[in-house]
Amino acid sequence: MIVNQLAVGKGDRVLIQGGAGGVGLYAIQIAKAQGAYVATTASAANHDLLRAIGADEVIDYHQTKFTDVLHDYDAVFDTTDDIENGLAILKPTGRLISIVGRPTATQQNGHPSAKHWWLHPNGRDLSAVAELVSDGKVKVIIDSEYPLTTAGLREAHIRSESHHAHGKIVITIADPPAK
Repeated sequence: MIVNQLAVGKGDRVLIQGGAGGVGLYAIQIAKAQGAYVATTASAANHDLLRAIGADEVIDYHQTKFTDVLHDYDAVFDTTDDIENGLAILKPTGRLISIVGRPTATQQNGHPSAKHWWLHPNGRDLSAVAELVSDGKVKVIIDSEYPLTTAGLREAHIRSESHHAHGKIVITIADPPAK
């Protein structure tokens, strides 16, 4: 999505809104692998992690409005449903994709490239991500693991709904008993 839909390339200035979330962590790394300058938003507790995975600039959204410090960006990847502010920092030719909200008709009139998009997995994209992981350009970050049980699924769902997972929430499937 970062590469194909948002067309992020070398030298682009990109904002990943919500960089510490399960999607943002990977979006940062993929954009960096394309050669982009990446800014992101997150609470202060997550700044070290985000810098460690490649973010060039991390803005504490509790302290600073990113619209006060970021301007003339090529692309915004919105994972927080803050389309209006994302559009405010774009160049006139900038691009925005939101995976949570849909741009209004008014927003799209000002920025025709603004759109909602969700993952449409295909073999080519999955192979490209696997190659980035294999090459060490993208690190797989696991927040927590839960067993495939009713209690485990309940706990995993609670963790997901907390919006504080740092990486992927994994459901583990036990090996079948030996015969």
